[in-house]
Amino acid sequence: VSTKALRGSEPAFLGDEAWLARREAERWAVVRLAPDGEVVVGSIPASAVRQALGRTSAPRLFAAASGVAVHFTGTRGEGAVRLDRPGTLHAPDRLAACGEGRARLALPHPDGVLFVSIRTAPSTGDDEGGRPLAVAEVVDDAGRLRRSVPLGGFGEVFPLPDGGLLGLDGREAIRFDDRFVETSRAVLPIEEGADPVAAERVVAQLRRLEALGPRATGADWAELALLPGAPRSRFV
Repeated sequence: VSTKALRGSEPAFLGDEAWLARREAERWAVVRLAPDGEVVVGSIPASAVRQALGRTSAPRLFAAASGVAVHFTGTRGEGAVRLDRPGTLHAPDRLAACGEGRARLALPHPDGVLFVSIRTAPSTGDDEGGRPLAVAEVVDDAGRLRRSVPLGGFGEVFPLPDGGLLGLDGREAIRFDDRFVETSRAVLPIEEGADPVAAERVVAQLRRLEALGPRATGADWAELALLPGAPRSRFV
């Protein structure tokens, strides 16, 4: 389907539909593209966004079964607007996040807006630090933080059709329900065509070594090196 919508944002996709935001005078218009054509489905007052966040860069759209949200990043912070509540800007508290971790995902939630950001996990003293930590936070219509749940060391998090989330860390895919509780996990093959059972053994040993940290011995690393399909690194 061709479109006359001026692309003012990264597109969002849901099924066979694509969503775009474009600037029109003093509003952001949200456009839905589908096999049956193009239609403007809503708009967001640009003045309200500018007043709260300052000058903004191009917004990002996120679409899921729960609805559509538009995420804005400005000179004074970030926030998201639900398409079904265009007059309400939901903004997470950046002080609570120590100023780090821009939202990677913003979606409508029964209590407001769900933000998922990737931060830096606090050092435990047994590791080198600097590991990613995905955090799910729900901000209500009044701007209050309703929930904050660390999901794990994921570099990417995606919405699922049932309202849950899927986290990827390069080794495993972990599924969470709409309450952010882990429901299942599956090992990602380290190499194409790798034996899934062997991959599970490798990931289990990697997790064990991470838990041991500096207490891991040469025998522990040798056990990993002897596993078929084990990754080669500066430790092995």
